[in-house]
Parts: sequence; C-alpha cells; structure tokens
Amino acid sequence: MEFVALPYGLTTAGLVEVLLSFLIGLLIGMIARKLLTLALLLLALFVLLYAVGYVHPSSVQYLTSLIYKYAPTALSKAQELSSAIPVSSIAFIIGFVVGILRG
Repeated sequence: MEFVALPYGLTTAGLVEVLLSFLIGLLIGMIARKLLTLALLLLALFVLLYAVGYVHPSSVQYLTSLIYKYAPTALSKAQELSSAIPVSSIAFIIGFVVGILRG
C-alpha cells in the first residue's frame, strides 16, 4: 500500500479539520438559503394578503412588536453559537458560499 504525501506539511488531522470546516460551512449555507427562501415567500404571502385586505395594519403592528421583543434574544443566542463555528477558516467560507449558491 502506497501513501500519498500531503502538500505543505499538512497532516491528516489538519486535512480532517479542513474537510469538517468545509462541510459545516456547506450545511450552514444550505440552511441559510432555505431560510432566506422561506422568509421571502412569507413576505410575499403577507404582502399579497395585505393587498387583498385579509391582513390589517393592527396585525402588522403586533408582528413588529413581537420582532422587537424576541430579536435581541435570538441575536444573543446566534452570537453564542457563532463562537463555536470556524467562520475564519477559508474552507468554511468556501463551503458556505457553495451551500448558498447550490443549496
């Protein structure tokens, strides 16, 4: 059995770390694309319902108050989670972009 030398002194553990960073970025990119698509579809539905008259401005006011109430908590949780994600890795960034574009 012949072993292939890894370039630039890269170890097997380093290669696994790069691959895992890429896969994490790919999955997060795919999730982000799906969430963005869902948000845009919900916005289009809401605008359509508002234009037809099924949704009234009072419900919009209630929705914005909910967003202002829960957005800071969601943002702080997202910041805690982001500390565990290797966002500074170029492999993560490449995986994220591929996930967004191909997700």
